[in-house]
Amino acid sequence: MTGPAGSGQVERQPDDQGLLDTSVVLDLSQPEVLAALPALTAISTVTLAELSAGVHAARDGAERARRVLRLQQIEQLYDAVPVDAAAARSYGLIFAAVRRAGRSSRSRFADLLIAAVGHANRIPLYTRNIDDFVGLEELVDIRKI
Repeated sequence: MTGPAGSGQVERQPDDQGLLDTSVVLDLSQPEVLAALPALTAISTVTLAELSAGVHAARDGAERARRVLRLQQIEQLYDAVPVDAAAARSYGLIFAAVRRAGRSSRSRFADLLIAAVGHANRIPLYTRNIDDFVGLEELVDIRKI
């Protein structure tokens, strides 16, 4: 990964790296998802936060156990990219782009923070939910799986 991004057009990065949205991480066991991923993948600390929250949102013990196992496996596979000062600044740009697109940012805080990490590190964002990132195309290289 590279250093902080400017506020201009997104620079397309090589197809061998990508930041995974939580939607992709949840589907990593699916062969078609794995086949669509670049060689080098990363996750954000925001994804770890979402997975951790999911453990506590489970309705029963069996589901909670499955979610804990998945969280532990992901924590072993990845050193998560933090929401640092550069990502915080990028979040402001992401927030503004979403507002310009006439979309609400309130319910999408985690998605937008993940996009900010991608923007700050100039790394493409891989997602299963492309609609979550409408309006950010000028800032983040968003790739649908």
